Amino acid sequence: MNTAEFDFADFDADIPYTRYFMDTLGDSIGIHTRNTLRINFSVIIDPITRDILLDLKQPTNIIDVLLYANTLLVGN
Repeated sequence: MNTAEFDFADFDADIPYTRYFMDTLGDSIGIHTRNTLRINFSVIIDPITRDILLDLKQPTNIIDVLLYANTLLVGN
């Protein structure tokens, strides 16, 4: 992957990764991977868990949840 083609913020989306998978594995597998990435990020937190996180004023984005959980492991 030629990372010089992308800005740092571009790596928050699936375009750089999809392009890499399409170049490496072929077009059809790359398109399937892109769709899988989109689906997985949207269903990792189920609606009930999301409601509980909102009630507890915790992050509901999976990346923010993992970062918050990591900070809990660091503390005493």
